[in-house]
Amino acid sequence: MRNFIFFFALLGAIHTSASAAVPQVSTVTPSSGTGTGQTFTLAVSDSAGTADIAGMNLLFSPSVNGTKACWIYYDHLHKSVYLADDTATTWSYVGVGSPAPVQNSQCAVTFVSWSDAGNVANFAVNVQFGTAWQSLNMSAGIWASAASQSGENTGYSKMGLYNVQTSGPVPDFTVTSSPPSQTVSPGGSATYGFTVTSLNGLTGTLTNQFSFGGFYTPPPGISATQNPPVLTLPANGSVSGTITISTTAETPLGSVDISDWFYFARNNGFKVNLLVSPPSAVTASVSPATGSGAAQTFTIAATNARGFQAIGGLHFLMNSTIDGKNACWFYYQPDSQNSDGSGTLFLASDDANIWNSTSVSAASANSGLLSNSQCALSGGPVTVTGSGNTLTLALPLQFSPLFSGVRNIYSSATDKSGADSGYQQNGSWTVSGASTTPDFRVSILPGPQTVSGAGTTTYGLGLTAVNGFTGAVDFSITGLPANSTLTPAASMTPGQIPSHFSVNTTSATPAGTYTLTVTGTSGTLSHTAQVLLTVQAAGGSGRPLAILNFPLEGSGFQQQFYVTGFDTLGPSNLTGVNLLVNSTVDGRNACWMYYDGSSLWLASDDATVWTHTDAVTPTVQNSQCAVSGVTNVSTTAVFGFSANITFSPGFAGPKSSFVRTANKQGLDTGYQLEGSWTVP
Repeated sequence: MRNFIFFFALLGAIHTSASAAVPQVSTVTPSSGTGTGQTFTLAVSDSAGTADIAGMNLLFSPSVNGTKACWIYYDHLHKSVYLADDTATTWSYVGVGSPAPVQNSQCAVTFVSWSDAGNVANFAVNVQFGTAWQSLNMSAGIWASAASQSGENTGYSKMGLYNVQTSGPVPDFTVTSSPPSQTVSPGGSATYGFTVTSLNGLTGTLTNQFSFGGFYTPPPGISATQNPPVLTLPANGSVSGTITISTTAETPLGSVDISDWFYFARNNGFKVNLLVSPPSAVTASVSPATGSGAAQTFTIAATNARGFQAIGGLHFLMNSTIDGKNACWFYYQPDSQNSDGSGTLFLASDDANIWNSTSVSAASANSGLLSNSQCALSGGPVTVTGSGNTLTLALPLQFSPLFSGVRNIYSSATDKSGADSGYQQNGSWTVSGASTTPDFRVSILPGPQTVSGAGTTTYGLGLTAVNGFTGAVDFSITGLPANSTLTPAASMTPGQIPSHFSVNTTSATPAGTYTLTVTGTSGTLSHTAQVLLTVQAAGGSGRPLAILNFPLEGSGFQQQFYVTGFDTLGPSNLTGVNLLVNSTVDGRNACWMYYDGSSLWLASDDATVWTHTDAVTPTVQNSQCAVSGVTNVSTTAVFGFSANITFSPGFAGPKSSFVRTANKQGLDTGYQLEGSWTVP
């Protein structure tokens, strides 16, 4: 009978009865903390009295999963405590006051006390977490449930979070590398240097494994070697080496990311980029490549063996990842004649959908008037020169306080024949001197929309908090076409289910492309974002919309994600929505899920098998993530879900968030890049 209770308690099955009372989990004390161990008390109430309580569960785990967890069961009838083993199949008993604890690989448990008073029963246990969890510095969710004598069960509730770590710093190591990117022709090779540094006394032998664009199998014609092949790391010291990437004459042209992962207790590594291009390919560089400050003049140089007149354009992008949204993203296009380098400079809007421009002449400097929420041309003239094989552009930039932090510097260049260097990371810049005042950013998702004749198109709004902003933001929209009406957006606060607005056109609305300006206001704070609306003559067709409502950016092992879809015929016309978190649009070795309105499906590591949530299996997982707490957030206007995602340490690094939806007519948004997330 006890094993039966254990099984259904973990799955959270709930039996309904017209007359039986259901216990209620009251408190877990403490519900948070940091350290290697603590005495925890679980209290449960029952309107039928404590005699109706059969048992209580206390689970410490990143998700509701009893395997490789600290899962404790209190047999209320016999006043006994049990601890599950690593596989959650065998239970060990410990009596109150027993001097020796019971333990598994995750924790050691001592039964401290129990008491019944009125309708409330509680028990206290001392939990000391194992060294394996301590070395990971992991965060364990505190889950609790209870069951009655007649079989009613509360299901598991998350009662808090405990950070398992040693009182002192955990032995660890860091890895640095240089340069971040190199270019070779087919048949050539490139060598990168790296240094591994011991932290807090870590010592031992480190093994390594190469990854190519997220895959362990290298692309055709590419091989990687490390020298020395085995590293012995001295305590609090460093060891250096090199990796050499070799190509063959058959290696395809293009860009590939190569990662070298080192393993010892924890894993860490570095990523570099190799661009394989023809000998005459165009290249780009940026100076300075490192530094800090709130203002700086950057020089972007594009070089082409056919001469600077053959350069078709160059990009300069600053952001935490290669993402044009909420970035400082410039594009320079030389004039078609390109006899002296003169041309047009463009700056992308916050949502990367609108490009504002100014002319730049080689004969005279241009002060420039371009700005977005991240940066502005300020503090000096914009200059351009063309000489020999090199086109050089100088950009004097002033950064916004909202853009504070470490930002990567990327550049790319194109040849008029179509050859493209691809984006390469040239370095990083720390935007400093930022305000600590709470603030916010507004974004419009997913981007430009098209409406035909008398119709409706809907835009979602994203709200990103800065410096702990918690206020309410009101929205206003301007730039509507004539003979159209607005369904306004409701005010919202960070973390709230997102708002949206709709533009309703009529047969008398003039065809054309319009720039809509959304202004978010909270007290004295005000920020804007812009998006395009195209009105077509009657007879066109609209498309469904997929929106990552939040988070649009951030970092951590755990986060609640909200994804919704819109359709002009209503949410019931949508077949489902997808969320894909990975470095690229690839479902393999990814956190890739699909929501059909009732269940969430998660793809396996090789993206060939899908496992879904239900009442019996509330959590699904693969090697990259575990997904739980799935909630339907659909309304009369939107279709979607929210879910708690816990990322695996092996999935570390910057990732992109892609979303997709489709409707019953077969229209499909495709996967759209709408956010970024960094797994520590």
